[in-house]
Amino acid sequence: MRGLTQFIADIRASRVRELEEKRINKEMAHIRKKFKGKRIRKCRGIYADRALDGGLDGYQKKKYLSKIIFTYILGYKVDIGHMEAVNLISSPKYSEKQIGYLAVTLLMHENSDFLRLVVNSIRKDLDENNEINNCLALHAIANVGGKEMAEALAPDVHRLLISPTSRSFVKKKAALTLLRLYRKHPEVFPAEEWALRIISIMDDDDLGVVVSVTSLVMALAQDHLDSYKVSCQKAIDRLHKIVIDKEYSPEYIYYKVPTPWLQVKLLRLLQYYPPITDPAMRATIDRVLQAILSHNPSDSAKNVQHNNAINAVLFEAISLAIHHDTQSPLVATAAGLLAKFIVSRETNGIFTRASEETSNHYYPISAR
Repeated sequence: MRGLTQFIADIRASRVRELEEKRINKEMAHIRKKFKGKRIRKCRGIYADRALDGGLDGYQKKKYLSKIIFTYILGYKVDIGHMEAVNLISSPKYSEKQIGYLAVTLLMHENSDFLRLVVNSIRKDLDENNEINNCLALHAIANVGGKEMAEALAPDVHRLLISPTSRSFVKKKAALTLLRLYRKHPEVFPAEEWALRIISIMDDDDLGVVVSVTSLVMALAQDHLDSYKVSCQKAIDRLHKIVIDKEYSPEYIYYKVPTPWLQVKLLRLLQYYPPITDPAMRATIDRVLQAILSHNPSDSAKNVQHNNAINAVLFEAISLAIHHDTQSPLVATAAGLLAKFIVSRETNGIFTRASEETSNHYYPISAR
């Protein structure tokens, strides 16, 4: 877009603020003129500007909206382009749809009246068998996240998450979108009704999907302990596969530590619930904890990232061992590890972190 490139070059060439503002005001006036021919109409009880295309094609709308977005990013207040953004997200062309979604995300807040006009377009993109459009829609929902949008579109996002035909990267985004909406508007979620379908995805072959879904399960489990209790079995099975069976792909090894973020999340999830009493489950998690606690701090590499990753998993394992049984041999092993940290040359922050983790358990009071 040559016009956008020139506009950005002019702004960067402005030596003082006054010249920058003058150039922006001139451009905004030009864009308003191009968007002229608007009339006021009543839509669902609100008044909104409806752009009469006025001969503008999709490319021109995309170019002008891009200039508006750039102006907004610079920190200037913009009050035009909302309806053009609404129109562009319905475009069949990806480049135009992308700019439309970007404008909706940046220019509209969660209580904007214009959002009512985009819900149907977003739902259409969620329903399409097109992963790129699915992701654009999910990004917009997660970033705007209003209550009305959550009520209208959460079921569609959930459907994408549990669909066997959804690609892994779509499932990851769907899980995190649901997490975002749940944190803002938990009252609109049928969390108990969705429990079993969501938990089942913790068995997914893609560890990226498992990380995203586990984050969602952790949030839901804190408010619905009984409904999400079966996630404990899933967490133990996955930990066994990672730590004991070494079932993970190379891309999920972070500085020689297999998927440390997932290990930490799973270990923490188990602490939301009372100590495990089932003999088989307890034996499995004890084997996992023993394998993690067998790590010797003196064997750590000098690489900071490796140490941070291995210690994060180690401290969470220590916390879970104490949570299960303060008199177990595992806790005795943990005490020995903590003693080594005390005399270590590393900063005292490591031991401080360990003491914080082992003195604070994560399962809700209602579960005690």
